[in-house]
Amino acid sequence: MFKQKRHISTQTDYQSDELIFPQNETKKTTMPKHFQELIDAARENPNRGVLRAHPAAKKAGYAISTLWRDVKAGVFVKPIQISVRSVAWIEIEIDAILAAKTLMSRTNQKIDMKQFVELLSAPITHSDID
Repeated sequence: MFKQKRHISTQTDYQSDELIFPQNETKKTTMPKHFQELIDAARENPNRGVLRAHPAAKKAGYAISTLWRDVKAGVFVKPIQISVRSVAWIEIEIDAILAAKTLMSRTNQKIDMKQFVELLSAPITHSDID
C-alpha cells in the first residue's frame, strides 16, 4: 500500500515520519473533530488580515529563520504574494496553527501538522462556499 520513510532533520532535534503513497492512492484527508473545526473556522472567517515576516514570526513565537524552516518543512502555512517583492501570512491561518498546537499540548492528542497545514491552506472551492 505505502512505504514509510523516516527523516531526521539535521537542523532540529525532532524527527518526522513521512508517508509515501503510490500515485493511485489518496491520502486520508480527515482530522479529529476539534482540529477539523479549527480548519473550518479559519476557512470560513472573512477576516483576511495579513502579517509580514517579522510580525508573523513574533505572533508564532518563532525566529524568522525558524518560520521559513517550518514553511519549507510543510508544518507552517506558506505566505501569499502581496506585491512583486513582498509576501505575507494570513493572520487567521497562523491563529489556527497556534490553536491546533495548543489543543495538542493540552489534550495530549497528536496530529500530523503537515496534513493540518495542507487542509488549512487548500484552495477554497465553490463547494466549500455552498
